[in-house]
Amino acid sequence: MLVVEIEQLLFKRDELKRRRYARGDLNIQMRLQWKHEVIIKAVQRVVGG
Repeated sequence: MLVVEIEQLLFKRDELKRRRYARGDLNIQMRLQWKHEVIIKAVQRVVGG
């Protein structure tokens, strides 16, 4: 029970941080995710022949 409460507190704290930095980080995350997807597709193409 205590572990769950601690996890919830940590989650809330992280969520507040995320919201605070959301405006700047969202663009960065989307760009990184896009690059990641492009790399995966390129690798799949090479491996798939």
